[in-house]
Amino acid sequence: MKCIICGGKDYKLVKKGVRDNPLINVVKCNYCSHHQLFPVPESHKINEIYDNDKQVKSIYEVIDVDAIRVKSITDTERRVELTKKYITSKESRVLDVGTGYGFFVNIMKRYGYDIEGLEIGNERRKIAERMCNKPIYSYNLLEDVPVAELLKYEVITMFQMLEHITDIELFLCNARELLQTQGKIIIEVPNLKDHMLSISEEYKEFFWQEAHISYFSPEMLNQVLTRSGFKDIHIFGVQRYSIENMFHWSLNKKPQIYSTSYNTADAFSWIDEYYKNELVKELKSDTIIAVAYK
Repeated sequence: MKCIICGGKDYKLVKKGVRDNPLINVVKCNYCSHHQLFPVPESHKINEIYDNDKQVKSIYEVIDVDAIRVKSITDTERRVELTKKYITSKESRVLDVGTGYGFFVNIMKRYGYDIEGLEIGNERRKIAERMCNKPIYSYNLLEDVPVAELLKYEVITMFQMLEHITDIELFLCNARELLQTQGKIIIEVPNLKDHMLSISEEYKEFFWQEAHISYFSPEMLNQVLTRSGFKDIHIFGVQRYSIENMFHWSLNKKPQIYSTSYNTADAFSWIDEYYKNELVKELKSDTIIAVAYK
């Protein structure tokens, strides 16, 4: 056992088994407090998860990409609006790392931005290329940094993917090499301080999974970015799921797989807005975002 952040070898067991693999545990490093899987899945196992889209297949009986696109539109549009704030012009180059099915890249491209995608999963990359009508890169930032890509981008985005990486510092350092001198990186990850973890045992059981190797608190996300050479780091919360989703977990003891609620009906929107704002203010939202500079 070795912490993938600080290299420490002293740890505490947090959870025995995860939702899709009883043989993998979650541990907390006693030196830096990082939470991660133990043992960390081997490279060929991780590649198999990506290439065959196993994370999504573990949730959905049948993968309907169009249905997932519609379900994801709230997230996609939010990410587009966030990213636009950090782009100085439509000529600025943007790289989306972990493109998935290409929903984000597709909308940014339609808005006229010069954006490229990077996706190492074979099934997802093929779908993204059809979705975006353009090639999607497949190089692995844990293995190489193509010389032609160095100093190329003003903005790099990583939405819900850093938690999948086995060597976070190497990955972020290599991504940093792709940025221009004043380049920015935008990272979105699940929040280890998500308030649902303290109020629902069923949610907590569902939270830990084989595909998520690391679990980030705001403090740990700041630490890994600092260790990787980034500066002027800003971290804030985003509550993706609505108060209705919280009640669903509380009452039904299971996730809303096919009808996930990001927003509530108009008559109750004020309650939902208050709920989300309070969680964001306390950094107990389900998601945290970091914006950092090279």
